[in-house]
Order: sequence, then structure tokens, then C-alpha cells
Amino acid sequence: MNVQEQHKRDYETDGYCIIPNVINRESIDSILSVINKHWIHLLVNGKIQQRKDAPIESIFPRFINSHQSNTEIKNFILNKVFFEIMRAIVGEDVLIVATNFYFKAPSVTGLPWHQDNTAIGVSPGSSCAMWICLEDSEPENGGLKFASGSHKKGLFPPQSSFDNVSEAFSDYGQEVALPEDCKVKYISTRPGDAVIFHGDVIHGSTDNRTDSKFRRSMIIHYMKESSDRVTLNFNHLLNAQGERVRRRLNAVPKISENQKSIFSFKEANYYEKNGWK
Repeated sequence: MNVQEQHKRDYETDGYCIIPNVINRESIDSILSVINKHWIHLLVNGKIQQRKDAPIESIFPRFINSHQSNTEIKNFILNKVFFEIMRAIVGEDVLIVATNFYFKAPSVTGLPWHQDNTAIGVSPGSSCAMWICLEDSEPENGGLKFASGSHKKGLFPPQSSFDNVSEAFSDYGQEVALPEDCKVKYISTRPGDAVIFHGDVIHGSTDNRTDSKFRRSMIIHYMKESSDRVTLNFNHLLNAQGERVRRRLNAVPKISENQKSIFSFKEANYYEKNGWK
């Protein structure tokens, strides 16, 4: 395991840390092969269709919670080393809440400034995540960016106001304004590196401004075992043994703060499409 005291200090101070060489080249090639097969299966079966308004992004979409339907992806995220690293960083055992795989194809726009636990809804405390770099990641091709230390300020209300609930629950509906006193840091990583970050830290990603470089990555969202409420996937969490466990539903995550309840957003289909089962 590659966790050092400096990584823990960085996580506590900045809200994130970078741990190099968490997985080797063989593991990287293996999971990318699995992802490619999964992508071809979805493409052949019409689950992925190209749209004229987003020709690249639509053909290389984000895979949300693919571990729930693909055993090989599930086996990858159950790597014992991942759980050991998270335990060392956050101080206790964790549960897997959700996963996302990103192709981050050339010309695709970056994610806006946001905080993960706004929608994940872990309580008490916050969520945490491991972002695994599977391809060179730099500011030019969609690398991560962080507002250093912003996790200490808690969750901010999303600055966007949409009457349409689908827009309110979109990536841009969760956008927050940067505090004036936060320093923005742009991250470069190499395949096999992992970025561990706090669910309250403000972060995003840059546009992929290249004409040929993808920025493939896998992110695993976690919660501490001691937290007893969560909104996203509250009934479909995984422990380190791969067993399905559950926690109480947090019906009032930050994203629904100005609404009657989370159920006001049923029509947005956000939690259903993100694995709320």
C-alpha cells in the first residue's frame, strides 16, 4: 500500500491527495479491455446512440454504476488495495456507494465546479472518492481541478436555479461558486495514479482541448461505515466483501434543500438513472 503521512496531511489540508502507482500496467490494460467490451455490447444493442447535438460525447458517454450489471467491473472495484487506501486516508472502513467511468473524449467539455456530497447525501459526515487514472491526464485533455481547502467550508447551495427539475439535477444544476479565498490547483496524473478526495471539496475538470487524446478514468464513491444515512444508492451499497448492504435514506440531501423533499425530483429521474433501487 502506498499511503504515507503526507498523503493524509494533504487530504486533511487540501481536501485531496495524489497517490502514485496504485495499480500496475497489467491491471490498467485489463480494466480498459473490460470497459471496451462493455461499450461495444451497449453500442451493438442500441443502448448507446449518437446524437447530432453531441456527436462525440453521446458515442462515448459516462458509464454510471456499471459495476451493478458487469461482474468484471465489480471485481475491479473490489480490489482490497482500494479499501486499504481509503481506510488509511479516512480512518475507518468504507462502503462503495457508486461508480462512474469516463472516456473524456477529445472536444468534450469539462465538469463545472461542484461538490459530490451535494447529491450523494451522506450523513453524518460526507462522502469520499477514489479517482483512478487510466490514461495520461493533464489540464489540456480534461484533467481534474480542485479548490484547495474548500472542504473545510461545508456544502454550498448550487448557484444555478432551474425551474425544470431535470436541469436542476444535472451536472450544471449542481454548479457552485468558488469562494474568493480558495486557491485553484490543476492536477496532472499518470496511468495507475489515484486521486483521493473529500465529498465536500469543490472540484471539476477542464475541457479536453486536444484533437486525439482521451482521458479515461474510473471513479469510486464511498461513505464511511459509521455514517448511517445516504441518498444515492442507499439500498445498493457494497462492503469490502462485495456484499450488498443498505443504510437509511437521507431524504434531504443538499441538492433538494429548496424543495419540499427529494421526492419532488422523482420526475427528474436523477436517482433512478444513477442507480437508486
